[in-house]
Amino acid sequence: MTEATINRIRKFITDRDWGQYHSPANLAKSISIEANELLECFQWSDTEYDLQHVKEELADVMVYCRDLLDVLGLDEDEIINMKMDMNEKKYPVDKARGSSKKYTELKLKQFFFLEALCRVNLAGLQPEYRFRRRLFQTRKNLHGKNCRLY
Repeated sequence: MTEATINRIRKFITDRDWGQYHSPANLAKSISIEANELLECFQWSDTEYDLQHVKEELADVMVYCRDLLDVLGLDEDEIINMKMDMNEKKYPVDKARGSSKKYTELKLKQFFFLEALCRVNLAGLQPEYRFRRRLFQTRKNLHGKNCRLY
């Protein structure tokens, strides 16, 4: 996205004083809503759709994403490259090429998975979550929280 387009989005929001409504949660909800409107373009056919409508809905998603980047102070190249680094490790070409399997189904020898219970202290509550997660070298690497493995 060019700097001119980014500045145009920012000006649009500022001129209307809409920044007050653009909390991260509200923007995330708006991204989801607009993404569903994009999906609606393909509701009854994978091949017959109104390209102009697709463009409009895709633009709405991208505008909200750009605004969320601003609100959170994130750099799009940095976070995309971070995620691509992660995906390249989870989906090595020799194992994933031509396959739609999730990384947990690729039977990667260098990774292993386990069932774990993670006790998370949230405002005095200690809900337990069962999840499948790649185990790195320490427990702290499981979602960045200390977890007790059973």
